Amino acid sequence: MRRKYWHRSGAALCAILMTAGTLWAIDSTDMTTVDKDPKVRFEAAQPEEHYLEGAVPVENGKVTFRREITLPGLSQSDIFDRIKTWATQPDKDKKDLILDRLITYEDREKGILKIESREYLVFTATTLALDRAQFAVSQTYTCMPGKCIIELTNLRYFYENQNRVPEGWITDDYALNKDKTSIYKGVRRMRIKTVDWADDLFEDVSSCFVISQIGAPMMAQQPMTTPATTPATPLTPAPTPQATPATPATPAVQPAPAVPAAPSAPTTSPTPAAPFAVAETPLALPASTPSGETMAGYKRIDPEKIPGNIIKMLNEDWMLITAGNSTKFNMMTASWGGLGVLFGKPSAFCFINPMRYTYSLMEQGDTYTLTFYTEAYRDALKLCGTVSGKDTDKVQASGLTPITTPSGAQAFAEAWMVIECRKMVVQPLSQGVITDPSIRQQFEGKPVNTLFVGEILNVWIK
Repeated sequence: MRRKYWHRSGAALCAILMTAGTLWAIDSTDMTTVDKDPKVRFEAAQPEEHYLEGAVPVENGKVTFRREITLPGLSQSDIFDRIKTWATQPDKDKKDLILDRLITYEDREKGILKIESREYLVFTATTLALDRAQFAVSQTYTCMPGKCIIELTNLRYFYENQNRVPEGWITDDYALNKDKTSIYKGVRRMRIKTVDWADDLFEDVSSCFVISQIGAPMMAQQPMTTPATTPATPLTPAPTPQATPATPATPAVQPAPAVPAAPSAPTTSPTPAAPFAVAETPLALPASTPSGETMAGYKRIDPEKIPGNIIKMLNEDWMLITAGNSTKFNMMTASWGGLGVLFGKPSAFCFINPMRYTYSLMEQGDTYTLTFYTEAYRDALKLCGTVSGKDTDKVQASGLTPITTPSGAQAFAEAWMVIECRKMVVQPLSQGVITDPSIRQQFEGKPVNTLFVGEILNVWIK
């Protein structure tokens, strides 16, 4: 089968798509590779372990990246339409990298979309050096109610005036040493960049289904794109929280703060097979915190005496939702929620999108915290709402200091108020339950947030 691709400049660029095992010819006149600057160091997006054994999966002799994305509440047609829109309207920040993205087959009734794409893999780019390769791949999207399976196959490269395929080049048997503990230098950049590209594509597709709770757009935080469901891509090991907490700024709401508690010593980081923000086992259901327990630097107050205007605190000041335990946890910025009474118990409620990285932790664990901060920590909250815990150590990046509450949940010493909660109700929502037409329209083709209602176990203020 032959198909023409056209370069955006208008010059014809012919590509030959042939049967499996044959090369894909790319016109070298469009390839620009400047002599590499030896002083420019190629940097990977993930730790070395991410690219070792299993990072480039092989099925039936062909390199195949596959990922299943869970999209609760969405119909097959919703998912199909959203992915088709994503495919035909690439992000502006990637327009200089994507050469062609052509839909070669679509069947909305069956939920199948096939795309041939061609773009640049950039290894280094400076004012003095540009090192990049042309890269082509066949993408297949199989859409079903509530999920989509992405398959990336038939990878082809044009680099240093040669057409290459990944088989027998960047696969485990050829690219790794005998012990599978390191990557051979000659193929290191191509293997790493290929894995990073696949990770980014899965992340991009997931992100197009997410609606942010705060003004800044938030990256998808989704456990379904990890090796827990697809062994193709090993994940980043758990980061080690800082051992010494920073003294928080004096909150405007309460008098002079006491010295915050030192965070609990974290356990040994797990192997790279598990993402650092996904709990390995469900958290134990704690009993109500005994009245005699305390949290250094804080005093306990009755939930009925929570200070401030909760609407302002959420809508303007924001909060962090933190789920997990001292071994694995993640926090996200949120402004949707409130306080009240349910089943005769003081309660707090919040909303988390199923695509968020924090979502699986909330599902697996039983306790979590809602924490509130003064304006001095606005930048930290913005960061926690605009980067993904999947590939960023938010603790290190934000400068916040993890502490463990009496119930075993995680919070941060910089918070002027910590609300410990235990899950009582988890209720997924759908577009159909939204009565406001304008709001309902915002969730067209996107999963709606899940409602979490928790019993307030303790309220701690400084």
